[in-house]
Amino acid sequence: MTEPDTCDCCEGVTPLTPAPIDNPPGQAALAYRVGTHARFKASMQAQIAPRAALSDLTTRDDDDASIALIDAWATTLDVLTFYQERIANEGYLRTATERLSILELARSIGYELRPGVAASTYLAFELETAPGSPEKVTLPIGTKAQTIPGQDERPQTFETVEAIEARPEWNKLKVKTTKPLLPVFGSRRVYLQGVTTQLKPGDGLLIVGREREEDPASERWDFRRVGKVTPDNVNNITLVEWEEGLGWSRGFGTILPAAQDVKVYAFRQKAALFGHNAPEWRTLPKDVRDQFRTLPTLPAAGTFSPDYVDWPDLFLAQIAGRYVTKALTGTGLLGEYFDQLGFTGYKFSRIDPTIDFNWFSGSPGELKTNTFSIRWTGQILAPANGTYTFKTRSDDGVRLWIDGQLLINKWFDRGSPATPDSAEIVLQAGERYDLRIEFYENTGAASVSLRWSGPGFTDQIVPTAQLFPPENDTIYLDTLYSSITPGSWLVLASPDYNELYEVMAVAEDARKNFNLAGKATRVTLKGENLMEKFNSAVRETVVYAASEALPLAEAPDTSAIAAGGNAITVQSKVTGLSKGHTLIIAGPEASSGAPIAEMVRLERLEADGTRLVFQRNLTHSYRREGTVVHANVAAATHGETKVEVPGSGDASQPFQKFVLKQSPLTYTATDQTPSGSISTLSVRVNDVLWQETPSLYGLGRRDRKYVTRIADDGKVTVMFGDGQAGARLPTGAENVQATYRVGTGLAGMVKANQISLLMTRPLGAKGVINPIAPEGAQDPETRDGARQNAPLTVLTLDRVVSLQDFEDFARAFSGIGKAQAVWLWDGERRIVHVTVAAADGGPVPSNSDLSKRLRNAITAAADPTQQFQIDSYTPLTFTAVARVKIDAAYLPDKVSAAITSAVQQAFAFEQRAFGQAVTASELIALMQRIEGVVFVDLDSLKCVERPAMKPPLVAEIAHRVDGDIEPAELLTLSKAANSLQLIVL
Repeated sequence: MTEPDTCDCCEGVTPLTPAPIDNPPGQAALAYRVGTHARFKASMQAQIAPRAALSDLTTRDDDDASIALIDAWATTLDVLTFYQERIANEGYLRTATERLSILELARSIGYELRPGVAASTYLAFELETAPGSPEKVTLPIGTKAQTIPGQDERPQTFETVEAIEARPEWNKLKVKTTKPLLPVFGSRRVYLQGVTTQLKPGDGLLIVGREREEDPASERWDFRRVGKVTPDNVNNITLVEWEEGLGWSRGFGTILPAAQDVKVYAFRQKAALFGHNAPEWRTLPKDVRDQFRTLPTLPAAGTFSPDYVDWPDLFLAQIAGRYVTKALTGTGLLGEYFDQLGFTGYKFSRIDPTIDFNWFSGSPGELKTNTFSIRWTGQILAPANGTYTFKTRSDDGVRLWIDGQLLINKWFDRGSPATPDSAEIVLQAGERYDLRIEFYENTGAASVSLRWSGPGFTDQIVPTAQLFPPENDTIYLDTLYSSITPGSWLVLASPDYNELYEVMAVAEDARKNFNLAGKATRVTLKGENLMEKFNSAVRETVVYAASEALPLAEAPDTSAIAAGGNAITVQSKVTGLSKGHTLIIAGPEASSGAPIAEMVRLERLEADGTRLVFQRNLTHSYRREGTVVHANVAAATHGETKVEVPGSGDASQPFQKFVLKQSPLTYTATDQTPSGSISTLSVRVNDVLWQETPSLYGLGRRDRKYVTRIADDGKVTVMFGDGQAGARLPTGAENVQATYRVGTGLAGMVKANQISLLMTRPLGAKGVINPIAPEGAQDPETRDGARQNAPLTVLTLDRVVSLQDFEDFARAFSGIGKAQAVWLWDGERRIVHVTVAAADGGPVPSNSDLSKRLRNAITAAADPTQQFQIDSYTPLTFTAVARVKIDAAYLPDKVSAAITSAVQQAFAFEQRAFGQAVTASELIALMQRIEGVVFVDLDSLKCVERPAMKPPLVAEIAHRVDGDIEPAELLTLSKAANSLQLIVL
């Protein structure tokens, strides 16, 4: 810097004035004063003696008029040089202290101080669900919501920036908190719907499925006695437990529990067999016993001991009379009807008097029209000896067995060799032969018939009198039980064996035997092993009957919704959601229970609309209980819309200006500009939209454009052209209209769930909430921030080429507070890694809107072949304990507060750089500079996250660890209480 010109009037005693101007590099301010009051006064006084005209002036007293005049001029020169130095400093970006100076200097290179950026978030709306409420609601752009302010806070307004279609059914989709718990081998519990099952320990419970319903010989069912019943009123379910696991193993193999269409039945009636309470045989008088020694028809030899340890006819067979009578006239065959080919999908059973059906294009009973099957079983009685010819007519397939022989096989699609639809067989008069006929209907018409001819008669339908259903087993219960109905289940349980039966028929009857007489319930059963297992166990057998189906419930699912998954199952079916639909997952964090939320976008619906699959993986883990999915979600930003008429156009005035009445003007985040922000101001003149431009320079005379300037106080001036550089405003009365939003900066960084007042209420809208805290806000650029950021626009020129460009571009992007770029090797190629932090010191998650906007902006400005990666920084904090000796002349509390304030400020987010270490000497020196401190003894300096680290505390820049990239670290003073402990000596 050149020295200023001097004249003789300033000549004085060297080196008083003019003082030499020297500014070595690295100074915080320019030294530009050639003298001070004292120097100027001394210099002028020194010139009195050499000048002959003033030789008689020998006094140097300040009260002398001449000396007073010298003092006045010294004061004047002191003031002039002071402001000269200030003006010199204000002329340079690095040394300017006035915000206006920095603003004007920045404008000289086309840089405007950033006006701040509004916070952005997502609002979840709740719609009315009351009857008569609209099924769909359109929430327009500008739907307004407001915060509930906390202590010392002001309400903040947010407005939606997108229009959405909302539906009441999308309000809060509750996450499914249950999971299927189908019985498997070894299961000892089941969940049932409701809490009024009326089950109690000792009750019988049946777990059965389609396997046993369709095949009476199937062993895939389980009977258990209830051990424990636990109602869950919260989830409206009941847990039922038992001791022995389902299924059972024998030497020849394992029997699994039911698996197809599993049902649970409770037996509401416990009964006994008739005769269970017969008097003890050996206590009866001999003459009474003799009356029962001779029976009309005795059971098979060996059935009971001739010693008669109990009643000689205390057997099921004797009680039911099966060895005494036998039906002589047939009633038909037992038909079992199935809803699918291959005799699966059992529907019902009945006794069909004959086999002679034509359903045309329909079907029997509740079976579907096509692809059903039927099986008839029983016996046929031949009226005479001879040869009989059987014939079938069917559409579609049919098979016939008599006495175990396959006589007719027209099973077209089953791969068996077809036989004629008639066949002969020799039968003996009075003999019953086992008969089975199977039929299936595929498509088209459905019909089947069974005909025969034989000795003494010609072709006819086999008559009912010659057809006998399978012999059902009959038991008698000890009294009348009206709760037992046909079609229900019944279990006979002895000490060492249980068997399941289907109740085919129930009737009131009477029994008289064993010195007992009274009403009894006759039950006809369908099943197996009745006589083999229970014939001689009349006294020991317990009858569980009156089965009641209890609907199964799913088990509570206490597992977490894990981070890294990309799908959630909700409780109810969702319709209408399309790919890309915005969703918010909100609920308690899996481990801590703290409320968390994140935004995702829908990829597709699965599982009949209950499973939501997302376009990305979840970043948090959630507890299922309390977690919901919001689907009425709209993007919103901080700020409130204002519409005003700032003035009237006047075509006679060039560069017409208007000042907006309200401030601060809202700028919202975007990835379409290098700065990362865009104005919300919209100006219309005579209802025609004009466009904002950075400068009027270079515009044509008809270009409808304007520029804005933001004053130091936040006021916005809108300026139009002069007819040469940009069009002039047309003359009109109040024909200029401005629409803009007011509100910006960190004031919009409110808490999650704090935006809860719906200020505008479209029809059907009920409430609003912000499950996710706003992000991306930034206050208007500070003086120091502009000092640092203004040159970046000249350095990058909105292009990203070098490594430093990546860092400078990211640092200047709205919403970003710090950035650092380094070269790294990702295992295959060299990439640029950029570590960033938000303007408020918070993280910038990779899935956040701010990170996406920055990534898109760099992509647009950078070499497309250069790979880069953006990650949020890793925060590290430290604590310290120090002994401080304070001068006795100072107040210890004030000195301690000054030390704490200085350390907090020096080691805050704004003052520290990525990878900057913290040393003991730096901390001691900082505290030692506080006035009143005698000495400092640092006892402890620890990193909270890495307690084993010894001073100096090192923070790393971005680097690779075991093949993974670790972002840069930022080490700051912990914000916890007592992070800096001062022990005053």
